[in-house]
Parts: sequence; structure tokens; C-alpha cells
Amino acid sequence: MTRAWVSFDDVLRATIEESGHDRRMLLGPRRLRPLAYARQITMLVAREQCPWMSTTQIGRYLGGRDHTTVVHGLRAARARLATSDEYRRLYEAVTRRVTQREAA
Repeated sequence: MTRAWVSFDDVLRATIEESGHDRRMLLGPRRLRPLAYARQITMLVAREQCPWMSTTQIGRYLGGRDHTTVVHGLRAARARLATSDEYRRLYEAVTRRVTQREAA
């Protein structure tokens, strides 16, 4: 069985569905903690599920953010996964939703 294509939009849609934030908020400039956490999860899942995407491309798709913002977000997300059960649950839910779409 070959792996199905996962797009950045699949990851973003899964984050929106699991976090309850709307697309405009996730792609916008606000830096409220719940939005920042959801964006970081989007960055991490996109990096894992869309390995052909560079940090520059992820940033561009995520509201025009700089690649250094994405690099910081990836580091922060990985660190937070080790310390926050709630964060880990959201990450796992987004990943599960993306991979279920992939299998369908």
C-alpha cells in the first residue's frame, strides 16, 4: 500500500477541527497562547506529514510567517509535548485526524 498525499491544508483543517479555532484566527497575527499553541502543532504535524515542505513554505502557508518563526515553533512544540498532557492530546488528535484522512 502506498502512502496517500497529505497537504498542508489537510493539516490546517485538522487543527481547526480539533482546536476549535477558525482559519482566520490561526493564520492571523494574534499571539494569544491558545492560538500560538495550535499554530505550533500545525507546524509540527505539517513538518512530519509533509516532509517535502521547507520551514519557509510552512511559514508562508501559515499566514506569511518567517522561517525562523517556524523553527522556533517546532522547537517549542517538541519541548511542550514532553511536559503538557493537554498539548500532547491535541497533537495526537490532529495527527490521528490527518492520518485517518490519508487512509480514506
